[in-house]
Amino acid sequence: MKASGVIPDTFVLNMIIKAYAKCLEVDEAVRVFREMGLYGCEANAYSYGYLVKGLCGKERSGQGLGFYKEMKGKGVDAQWEYLYDFDLQSWDGAEVRGRH
Repeated sequence: MKASGVIPDTFVLNMIIKAYAKCLEVDEAVRVFREMGLYGCEANAYSYGYLVKGLCGKERSGQGLGFYKEMKGKGVDAQWEYLYDFDLQSWDGAEVRGRH
């Protein structure tokens, strides 16, 4: 995007992450997530939420747990977990109980 002169904001990058995650193209979702800083954007609760949900859908919940812990460690507001049909609160005790 940057090469073509398009500078996306956090909302646009979140929509790209969400699209890749919904298609279970989680490696691409992770790539876009990791590149957010190149555009001067910071990941928010939605960035993490879309990524975690996609990783869980791809049965990569261990990696999803890593991003969840990263989010919690950065103090990102985790109220978004109520938007998804899996229980991230159980991850606080490192037990993963997905319902997806």
